[in-house]
Amino acid sequence: MDLSGSMVLVQQLVILLCISCFTSFSDAFISRSSSVFGSIGIQASAVPSANVLNASPLATEELSIAERCYDAWNRRKMDDAAACFADDFTYDDGQYLGSINKRSEMERSFQRWAKALPPGAIVVVDHVAKCPTSGNIGTQWHVEKDDGSDVPFTRGCDFYTVEKKSGLIKTGFKVSEMIVKPSKQFSDALVSSASNLMQSTGRLSSAGNQKLELVESTIESGSIIESYFGAWNRRDMESA
Repeated sequence: MDLSGSMVLVQQLVILLCISCFTSFSDAFISRSSSVFGSIGIQASAVPSANVLNASPLATEELSIAERCYDAWNRRKMDDAAACFADDFTYDDGQYLGSINKRSEMERSFQRWAKALPPGAIVVVDHVAKCPTSGNIGTQWHVEKDDGSDVPFTRGCDFYTVEKKSGLIKTGFKVSEMIVKPSKQFSDALVSSASNLMQSTGRLSSAGNQKLELVESTIESGSIIESYFGAWNRRDMESA
């Protein structure tokens, strides 16, 4: 194996090591940090808040399907939260490898996330954006303890596509705040290495450029966000 081949192999190993270490570390860190914050008087009582876990569900006709899912999770009704997903759904959490496509798996994940957080912690929705035509939903949220204070490193955004027939979640994608915040130099180097790896394995091709041109042509008359993406794709950073 020549030097260039060895470097590619090293890059692959580094990327896989970073991903595996981070994903296994995330839940443990959140759980441990909750205990540490509690020991210095930041966390509230270890007893779950009765007004959270035993609360009546919110008026569901006033909530989107995403908010209904959060509401059920806040009441620790994980089966109700999982029932907000369609029969054939896909859910991806950016912090972990693999997708979830079974309600039973979704319910177990909800339970695991709840155990990693302080007792009585709830998801507080800061913003909701819903498409009037497709019904797709975007949310921005954070997690609070039962005393109303924020749980560190728990801000995030979700995007859901909605199945028109059932009104349930068809796909979900979660992006949450990074627990470990690397330097910009390290992040850029990691992204660059991943891009080089994809190029070396043939996953990036001229077809990607053709698709990019198609996307740009369709978003020129879109929203301000789509205009921002279009400018960035053209590397027109001033317009972006």
